[in-house]
Amino acid sequence: MSSSPYPTKARIREIFAHLAAGDPVAFYAHVADDVDWTIMGSHALSGHYTDKATLTSKATSRTGGLFEGPVKMRIVSVIGGEVEEWAVVEMALDGICKNDLICVDKQKKAEQSKEARMVSLHPLLDNGITKGDPNFSGGTLYCKCATDPVAVTLSSNVAHNHACGCSKCWKPSGALFSIVGVVPRDNLSVTANESKLSVVDPKAAIQRHACTSCGTHLYGRIEVDHAFKGLDFVHVELSPQKGWQEPQFAAFVSSIIEQGFDPKNIAQVRDKLHQIGLETYDCLSPPLMDLIAAYTAKKTGALK
Repeated sequence: MSSSPYPTKARIREIFAHLAAGDPVAFYAHVADDVDWTIMGSHALSGHYTDKATLTSKATSRTGGLFEGPVKMRIVSVIGGEVEEWAVVEMALDGICKNDLICVDKQKKAEQSKEARMVSLHPLLDNGITKGDPNFSGGTLYCKCATDPVAVTLSSNVAHNHACGCSKCWKPSGALFSIVGVVPRDNLSVTANESKLSVVDPKAAIQRHACTSCGTHLYGRIEVDHAFKGLDFVHVELSPQKGWQEPQFAAFVSSIIEQGFDPKNIAQVRDKLHQIGLETYDCLSPPLMDLIAAYTAKKTGALK
């Protein structure tokens, strides 16, 4: 799976293939309302467009009466995408004008799709989810230090791996969500450079142990009386090994708004999470919430 924060060239070709197939409605579904798009050249469509409404209306009005019958479009090349939020797509248009002249026109379209313009959910989510190996038996997590990295070894796979939108969990720069799972405390051991670790917030229920050099969170541990005591929280993206459990759901989605994300775009985030197969919650998943409720009920005596 690619870790590119923006659509790959293959994905961009898929989107523009709708134009080539004569299905502009399907194509424009991927274009943001406030798109910034330059169509190069000196033909009827040439110009700089800053919104989808103007682009679509001019595309219809300027070209509707120019051609005798349908035109054919084909993708010539794609530049950008992958790690860039922009893309340049070169297309060729073949058709017969109403003045009986053959039209062969190459257009270069600089386009930002809705997918390209959305900030990264997380590198492990942006291009779909890779399934883990149910028989995977663990591996080692490393901090981001180039020398003397902290190493944490897990002797089992994680459980309840999920995307988390809270402000406390460690996440890659530019990502909206962290990816965090849990392992039994006894299955985690610090195997290198433990002296570099320090607790981020001693008052928090989850004591997040981070590298004092690079800031990466290696694991979170609960020492107080809590439903999740005995489980350590980890980020398996820090491991070079493959096979970790894939994300199962997205939690605390609305919390990204509290961190400055525009609430007008939250539906787009939820849609993207649903598209890649993750149910979204503004707390934890139902099984985990049930576990917390049962723990509380036992403490109060409501359950034996």
